[in-house]
Amino acid sequence: MFEKARWLARVGTAMRSAAVFLLVWTALAPWADAAEQPLTREQVLRALVVKQMNGFSYEELAFHLADSMSYRAFCRLGIDQKPPKK
Repeated sequence: MFEKARWLARVGTAMRSAAVFLLVWTALAPWADAAEQPLTREQVLRALVVKQMNGFSYEELAFHLADSMSYRAFCRLGIDQKPPKK
């Protein structure tokens, strides 16, 4: 598990300047100002990394974002912020 934490830390650092971050940021721009948008674009991208890294379904991702403090921290979810249901 410690290995995944280190990997997430490295990915988090790389995302600050990665081209893929800019692509996702631009692709999600039309929904960025929507009042019902529960996550920021950065949080969506970080959740996608967690999902793909573990092969989670969307239901599993929602569970782990609610359950894991490490994944919540990586996805920058606040203590009072609920992850999406799906």
